[in-house]
Amino acid sequence: MSGIAQEIVTSYETLGMSIEEIAQDTGMEIAAVKAILFQSCAQFRKDAKSDESLQFTLDEAEECKKIVMNIARYSEDEHLQFKAARYVLDAKTGRLEAGKQLQNVSFNVIAFNEQMQRAMMAAEKTAKKVIDVNTETRQLVGANK
Repeated sequence: MSGIAQEIVTSYETLGMSIEEIAQDTGMEIAAVKAILFQSCAQFRKDAKSDESLQFTLDEAEECKKIVMNIARYSEDEHLQFKAARYVLDAKTGRLEAGKQLQNVSFNVIAFNEQMQRAMMAAEKTAKKVIDVNTETRQLVGANK
């Protein structure tokens, strides 16, 4: 287990910190913290079975799905690309169970968090462009009247 993963597990198990507190303390995204805990912390997996708030939200799951797909498509490491592609196929065919998915998948925590941050920034930029285009369109329509 990497140093950051051990720190996150210790924060959850020993210090009793919430996911949000751990994310704020480490500077990581909440989905990245959940992924690490699902992978490395038996106590968290047990807690997640009985507490829906510990599960991934639909938005978090969608972001993770996009990251895995990007790794499967564009990774320079063929072994990692194969693992990501196989994971997607296993998920599609129903071979994976919720909660157990991340236990057997090893990944670089820092790289995963960076991908999450980049994906969220790209989504924010896209949303801002849509708002800007809509505003400009309304201004042009108003000027033509």
